[in-house]
Amino acid sequence: MTLSNSRRLPTRVSLAEDVYAVIVDMLMGHEMEPGQPFNIESFARDLGISPTPVREALARAESEGLVTKQQQRGFTVASLLTRQEAGQMAEIRMLLEPWAAARAATVATEDDKKTLVELATVQPPTDAALAYRQDMQRDADFHDAIWELAGNHFIRESLVRMHCHLHMYRLFYSNELRGFAQREHDVVARAIEAGDPVGAAQAMKDHIEISFDRLGELASSWKSG
Repeated sequence: MTLSNSRRLPTRVSLAEDVYAVIVDMLMGHEMEPGQPFNIESFARDLGISPTPVREALARAESEGLVTKQQQRGFTVASLLTRQEAGQMAEIRMLLEPWAAARAATVATEDDKKTLVELATVQPPTDAALAYRQDMQRDADFHDAIWELAGNHFIRESLVRMHCHLHMYRLFYSNELRGFAQREHDVVARAIEAGDPVGAAQAMKDHIEISFDRLGELASSWKSG
């Protein structure tokens, strides 16, 4: 595996963060296939750094289920979610996130509402090479802001630990998804802004259902189980 010069990194204090960002970009762009091993020494050499930040970045990716580590085999790219696994993730979200959106609609301050509307606003990526991560991070930030507003840290931590945005975006990212998801976010944000818990819950429910259905239509090679 050889990296282009555009992948080379500047020397910074948080080098592991930069390496992690490169790994995520490659996984989201399907530049690395499920089951493909990571050659840490080669990866570090291509980036022009020592192996230590690569190991740190891979440890984080492992905690998020993006890579796996086995004795005597090292790190390998994790399998994609199957349709059944993605469906189970959607079921959990369906149970928790509409409630969180309804709760947010009842407690959000004017500043909270402004933040949510801004996060739901469609904005093109500032760097095409970072499009996957920028869009994914914005999606995650929007949902996390609602979970935080809901005020139940058990629910928030449960949803955060699922890393659903990482896995869904890795499963099938397409520019077709960007506009739809952002428009659905806007409907959720506007309901919360209006202080409408019923409307917010329904908008979130619709968003999760539509997102899953849309993903299934686009991922034609999706494994069933």
